[in-house]
Amino acid sequence: PAIFRLVDDRTASSLACLGILSEMGWEIEDMISWLYKRYYLPDGKAKVPKELLILLSIHHSMTTLLGLPMVLHYRNLRALHWLCFDLQIAA
Repeated sequence: PAIFRLVDDRTASSLACLGILSEMGWEIEDMISWLYKRYYLPDGKAKVPKELLILLSIHHSMTTLLGLPMVLHYRNLRALHWLCFDLQIAA
C-alpha cells in the first residue's frame, strides 16, 4: 500500500514499518533455527557447515542492524517503502 498510494501517508508509513519489523523478526527466527540445527541435531555439523553459518550470520545481521535505524529515523522516506516492498517480494 505504501508504494501504490492505496492509503493515506501515515497509514502507508506505518504499514511499511510493520513490514520491515516483521522481516527483521523473521531474520532473527531463521538464524535461531539454523543455530539450533547446527548445534542440537546429531548430524548438525554435516547439514549446516560453518561457512554457511557465517554467511547467514552476515546476511541476517545486516538486515537486523540496518532495518531498525531506518524505521526509527526515516519512516516517511518513500525509498524505504520501496526497499520494504523489494524485500517482501524477493522473499
